[in-house]
Amino acid sequence: MRRREREVVTRTKIEIMDDLTGEPGAQTFAFSLGSTGYEIDLVNPKLLTDALAPFIKVAHRPSRRGLPVPRPVPAHDNAAVRAWAREQGMKVSARGRVPFAVVSAYEAAH
Repeated sequence: MRRREREVVTRTKIEIMDDLTGEPGAQTFAFSLGSTGYEIDLVNPKLLTDALAPFIKVAHRPSRRGLPVPRPVPAHDNAAVRAWAREQGMKVSARGRVPFAVVSAYEAAH
């Protein structure tokens, strides 16, 4: 009879440790500042969210292209801008966005 070869089993356990305290059981959290991305392993992510809370409160999310989403600015009375532009001989549509050049000329005149 042939002898049976012994099987060797190796188990590897990966334990994520907290980057600040060294405590086991951390989760990885990603964030970025400027154009640099970071990851940190934390057991208590509330430390990070609490530290960033004042900044998150006043921040806005980026657009899909990575550029900041413009904040709303007070709009001009589009009807008044269109009426003024027509008086000046400019062609403007009755609906939709008023061209930037028309708004700029309106602002310069007023």
